[in-house]
Amino acid sequence: MLNPEQSLTEKSLHANFTEVQQDHFDKLMSELEVISDGLGFAELKVKAEAGDKEALQVMRDYIAKKEQIVEFIENKEISEHYEGLVNPKIIKDFVENCPWQVIELDRWERYSESDGKLNGRICIKYPLDKEGHWYPIINGDIVRKLTDPEGKEIPLSGCRALSFKDDQVLGFFRSVNGRGMVATIDEAGNIEDSIENSSGYSFESNADNYANVLDLHFDEKTGESAFILAIEDTQQEKRLAIYDGLSEFESMNWDSLQMINHVPNGISINAADKRGVPIINGIELFAFENRSIIDCKNVKNIDNQLCGVLFLQDVTGRKEWVVVHKGKRAEIQNTAKLVDEFKYEFVNMKYGDETISGICQTKRKLGGKVFQSLPIVNGSVLDNIGGHEIGQVRSLQVAGDQINGCMEFFDYGGYRPVVNGVVINKIENHEIVDVNSCHVVGDKINGIIKFADGTYKVVMSKRVLKLEG
Repeated sequence: MLNPEQSLTEKSLHANFTEVQQDHFDKLMSELEVISDGLGFAELKVKAEAGDKEALQVMRDYIAKKEQIVEFIENKEISEHYEGLVNPKIIKDFVENCPWQVIELDRWERYSESDGKLNGRICIKYPLDKEGHWYPIINGDIVRKLTDPEGKEIPLSGCRALSFKDDQVLGFFRSVNGRGMVATIDEAGNIEDSIENSSGYSFESNADNYANVLDLHFDEKTGESAFILAIEDTQQEKRLAIYDGLSEFESMNWDSLQMINHVPNGISINAADKRGVPIINGIELFAFENRSIIDCKNVKNIDNQLCGVLFLQDVTGRKEWVVVHKGKRAEIQNTAKLVDEFKYEFVNMKYGDETISGICQTKRKLGGKVFQSLPIVNGSVLDNIGGHEIGQVRSLQVAGDQINGCMEFFDYGGYRPVVNGVVINKIENHEIVDVNSCHVVGDKINGIIKFADGTYKVVMSKRVLKLEG
């Protein structure tokens, strides 16, 4: 008699799937295996009937996933929605066909596609190198050298940031000799415009007057380059807004920057107390709902309206952190799930047209050791995943209604990856005991994982890598 997994596989053989549908079926079966942690349906049923609460929850998740697979076999409809994120199959195919060893992927939201071809960054390692190098991917090709207007080739050692607009790419590039530049290039790597220094500061890594580049992006309307010049020398710490190569708004010290039609948005830092002031459409905002704004973070302009996290104070001196979405206060649900439901703040908030995600953390320490932090998904705080109570959130991604990231769970005693709402305990039969860092692309884990044998290993696209060289 066939077990449920074999029965599903048998049914799929008669479904006449296309290649895309077969890939989706394999993905669903892989998720079913992750949920059961390798146990068969009969074993799970015995544990659940014996009163094992965790096994009972696993059984529920298993049955729900099995029903999803049966429905897919019957209608063959792929219902995944990535909400602006690149279909992970495009990334998967690129990695599998890459002629060099890929050792790290960028975060999912930093990739884009054009006519089915991948854009973004990727970290590759050559056999004799001790470490990998980040290179740009433009229209499905890895660009390892640039060409200046005189035709001279500039071999790259990597790139720190990229922004794409139409047929142009804006990047912060580093040559093999340490030369740094902000450059606008075409898809072949030809430099159309470049900036190697600004406001008296150099982008060359060994220069005494070196300054870093942050928040690199195209102006959403004009297409001009914009970034923050981060100066951190012994004489001063300053963050200037650079627009089309020139310093602008020099009286302001910028924490984040978003240029729209040559008008700044973001956060400027108050020189007196180092607190943030939100700026939308070039206007500094000092009050919201008749209360003073005394600090802010995660500010963004969406449809000419304020999105951000504001620290407000009323006339009585009462203070609180609030989330604002498109100019209106957003009520975050289930904050009572925090150990201290009255003293918390919001961090790393992300805003969609209709959705909000991020992290809510308490001010009070748990057991005198760590702060509690919980994920916010679609405007609501979650305190567990699959019955596993969350202690801390190290990283978070939300794709549609799926939660991904790296979180600490009390019953496991350490951090674990979370993929599409499922806690992962094993990779290639290696038991996970902790996670240094990780992020998820599609349904694939990428990061540095500690396994039961005490070793840390690089995991890329859910595979433990054996690094060459």
